[in-house]
Amino acid sequence: SVLKSIAENYRRLKKGKQKAIGIEYYNLLLGLNETRNFKAAEDFSGKIIGVDAQGRLLIETGRGIRCFQNQEVKFV
Repeated sequence: SVLKSIAENYRRLKKGKQKAIGIEYYNLLLGLNETRNFKAAEDFSGKIIGVDAQGRLLIETGRGIRCFQNQEVKFV
């Protein structure tokens, strides 16, 4: 269940397993390192390259790396 998963990850976090949790998170990012079409204020293509320290999604485009908060960008 979701609650069990949250509890298990919380225990791992308390044990200092931040790096392992971060690696798992990156491995589950949909579209990681794949060129895709996105919609924000405008349509654009790019590839998700990770997240920054503030939790913003990093997308590499032809004009550089752009950062997006949760729900600011969508797959098209």
